[in-house]
Amino acid sequence: MKVLKFVGNIIYGVVVAILLFAVVSSFLSFVKNPLGLSVYVVQSGSMQPSIKVGSMVLVKSAKDYKKGDIITFYSNLDSSKMDNKFTTTHRVYNVNQSDNKSYYETKGDANNAPDPKKVPSNYVIGRVFFTIPLIGYLLAFMRTQLGFILFVVIPATLIVYNELLNIKNEAKKLLEERRGIRK
Repeated sequence: MKVLKFVGNIIYGVVVAILLFAVVSSFLSFVKNPLGLSVYVVQSGSMQPSIKVGSMVLVKSAKDYKKGDIITFYSNLDSSKMDNKFTTTHRVYNVNQSDNKSYYETKGDANNAPDPKKVPSNYVIGRVFFTIPLIGYLLAFMRTQLGFILFVVIPATLIVYNELLNIKNEAKKLLEERRGIRK
């Protein structure tokens, strides 16, 4: 029975660690991290069946991308400034070189034609290297106020409460031991 509880605790810890990494990364996806990893949620069906709606994609930056790679890039191609709020995940359909700079023609797998605008290399965030179906729905919910309360505030409060009870019990034991020694 102890072995099952131990294994269950390990599995629970790993799942919580993965979710915590995903949530923190998705909140901070606009910040460059040392590993070059970012987490995004796919919100449209343009990449189906390869990547389903609601999937979480892990993206890693690379020096260059080739035809067939699935990349995530900033979608606001009409603006002179990159907009960190809007991203797209599509497959590289073609690579063009102009003025010593790469431009990527992209296309969603479910789309009939390539995207109308070519993506400059500086707008590419990275190559998708891992996807987890459906967990994106949970991540999107966790970004809401109710999700934050349910998945961060309440569990944190319970953990703090539990630790305070443990401290109280340990302090009680120490006091009883000291009283027992003095008698």
